[in-house]
Amino acid sequence: MSPKRRTQQLRFLLQNLNYQYESGRVGVLQALYALGLQLPVPIVNENLQLLLLPVVLRLVNDESKTCREHAAQVIQVLLRRAGAQELQQTTILLNSWWNAPIDPATNVFDYRLACTAAQVTLILVEARPEIIEKSRIIPDVVLPRTKSFIETCCLKTSHSYEALVEDIFIDSAHVEVEEHSCWQVIFSVLDCMVQISDKFPKYVDHYLEECDVFLQLLVNELVVYPHPWVRLTTIQILSGYLKRSIGHRKADTSSSSMIRPTQSLRWVDSQENLFQITTQIIKLLTLPNLSHPLQLEILGILPWLCARIFDMNQNTTLLARDFETDEADDMILYGAGAKQTSFGWIMTRLSYMVRAVSAQAQSTIFKLFAAITQLLDASHVSDYLIHMLNALVRVQQEQDNVKEKGDYLANKSASELEDSPRFLANQVVELLEKKIGSDVFVPKYTFVQQKIHQLRLDRKTKRKQELVQYPERAARRKLHKNEQKKFGKQAKKRKFAVLKGITCRSKRANSSYS
Repeated sequence: MSPKRRTQQLRFLLQNLNYQYESGRVGVLQALYALGLQLPVPIVNENLQLLLLPVVLRLVNDESKTCREHAAQVIQVLLRRAGAQELQQTTILLNSWWNAPIDPATNVFDYRLACTAAQVTLILVEARPEIIEKSRIIPDVVLPRTKSFIETCCLKTSHSYEALVEDIFIDSAHVEVEEHSCWQVIFSVLDCMVQISDKFPKYVDHYLEECDVFLQLLVNELVVYPHPWVRLTTIQILSGYLKRSIGHRKADTSSSSMIRPTQSLRWVDSQENLFQITTQIIKLLTLPNLSHPLQLEILGILPWLCARIFDMNQNTTLLARDFETDEADDMILYGAGAKQTSFGWIMTRLSYMVRAVSAQAQSTIFKLFAAITQLLDASHVSDYLIHMLNALVRVQQEQDNVKEKGDYLANKSASELEDSPRFLANQVVELLEKKIGSDVFVPKYTFVQQKIHQLRLDRKTKRKQELVQYPERAARRKLHKNEQKKFGKQAKKRKFAVLKGITCRSKRANSSYS
């Protein structure tokens, strides 16, 4: 086949990328993928730009996830088979996309072009890392422009930080946003940065060490960003950076020898900075829908941060601002001065959070307690034993008081039971007793049980007195309790209908009575 006819055939094939139906576009992309694998390398080099740009447009603009995945595969196979000279032209094109000028009319960059640059760079880093390293595009272009894009998007956000935490976190799993909005740009550049961090950690670490402003932006703004994908990628970047900076510790070593000597790192060596990022990560546990990947990332970095803070200075004055806590319970269970160190404040905060967070977050906190128990010495674990027992015993007693416990266990699979808060609480209690010994554990465990029981009795007595002294307040509480019971019964009926496969029938029954 002559080059002219071959070009005509390729152009005809590429024109069908705009086909109306998804199945047609998928078929064209599959054909292009097969051609990318079968064509000789000289022909791929000759037609690289002809094939690459239309597929890139399909990667960025196609509404179908399947088409976008196939487009990414086509781009990857083309970049892997292309020659070094042709890829150099591609990196020049990427450079122009990253450095696209700001629109003078709107004073912002092109969102669509920024997403395109980030996604193609991610594929190129994965397909041909040697070309990326040789071109020096990452330290000179990608990372500085990533910082610029994120700063612009954060400034463009209309809500303040407090409004984001209070208003948007509630329905963060169902956030509806417009196409190519700020969160998409932030996610695209951060997802690219995650891949760069895996392939070229030295570039990311050096840039984060030199640019404290960008690191603070990640910690203060993006860790608690409303969209869950942004939060996940941010935690992945920070987790990799902190693990490489702090160094891995072995679980069977003592706390005094857990931290290996590392290079002098200005940001990581500051206890205030480590405490700041720890408190930001802890806030993620308060989200109503904690995704499993985010849960794994939190468990991967938070124990090491807590151990690092504990080792840096055990007698440091509390660095955090006060959060709303039950001071009466604090004085009874922990004693005065229980939160006078950063690590003590963290343990107290985690202990209180168990009361109000979801079951998934409770399981995460208990796994964190187990990791901290393994990392610290037995003498240090005993100092914070009451903090952990306060949360563990409460969950144990709450599960013991649940009605219809047999039905609850019958509807749970083995994997769900092993990851349930009550099962993990029992496991952590056994681990603590084994770690510090029964002589120290049993008296404190009994003390916590008695104090929790006494607090509940005092609360019941106070509410009985309130029924006489403030009847309106008691009536409002009773009304709220009845509404919660009604909501729980309705949820149980819906769950039963789903398990029995009669959801449609139950909906018809409800509609007939309304």
